[in-house]
Amino acid sequence: MPLLDTYQNDYIKNDQGVAADVVFTPGNEALDARLDWSVGRRGIPYLDWGICPGSAWARDQPNGGPYLPIKNVYYKAAQSTTSDSYGGWAANQSTSNSYNAIRFADVLLWAAECAVEANQLGVAEGYVNQVRARAADESGWVRGKLTGYTGGDATKPEVDNSQFAANYKVGLYTGQFTANGQAYARKAVYFERKLELGMEGHRFFDLSRWDAVNGGPAGSVMTTEIEKFLKNTRDFGDSFKSAVMKVAKFTSNRNELFPIPQPQIDLSPGKKLKQNPGY
Repeated sequence: MPLLDTYQNDYIKNDQGVAADVVFTPGNEALDARLDWSVGRRGIPYLDWGICPGSAWARDQPNGGPYLPIKNVYYKAAQSTTSDSYGGWAANQSTSNSYNAIRFADVLLWAAECAVEANQLGVAEGYVNQVRARAADESGWVRGKLTGYTGGDATKPEVDNSQFAANYKVGLYTGQFTANGQAYARKAVYFERKLELGMEGHRFFDLSRWDAVNGGPAGSVMTTEIEKFLKNTRDFGDSFKSAVMKVAKFTSNRNELFPIPQPQIDLSPGKKLKQNPGY
């Protein structure tokens, strides 16, 4: 199911830029249930903070893009215990991720990736299905369907907590990896990591690794994905207001790596430390 590609285009056009004081009802498109645990979007419960109002949100949605962060945000109920003083939010409260962790889903998808490269496609599909089976468990889906507004007032949403917040749909693979071959299986594993690990800091490094697997920068996975993202955001002009994103450019054979600071090169014996390509 779509997550951040074709759905993003419709979301920016139809939802982004609609003032928070305007009555709004989310669409009913079938979506992977992990979407609303990865990013916040208008008309959907935002953890325990209530229905996300969109552009009026505290994190200044128009400048941040069509989605809000959610995986690295505190629950409202925890705000009084998330600082050293236990007195509420403070300057040191920049993230809810207090330590690095390797999730089991990440390990399963590593194994799936290895199995694909070993051409053990059925094994790879099994690993991916383990991840999808958890995502398909309705007990973990976001509840709280926006059903209307009291008196037509957009600041007073009516929510039915007995219903799912959106039309979620997650299915399992049933032999497609073997039937369609290694290239299909590899693409499916790549997509699963995008779905499962979104907003967790893996994407850039995944793209770098996949470039190596697929033969290097020429027509690279990284270049294709990043340029597609930049094009999607720029296509909507003022709907994406970030000044940085408006001029951002990815250069293949250069931006895969950061530059090495010149002082470190100068300090290396005989200046044996060499600058990365393109800098």
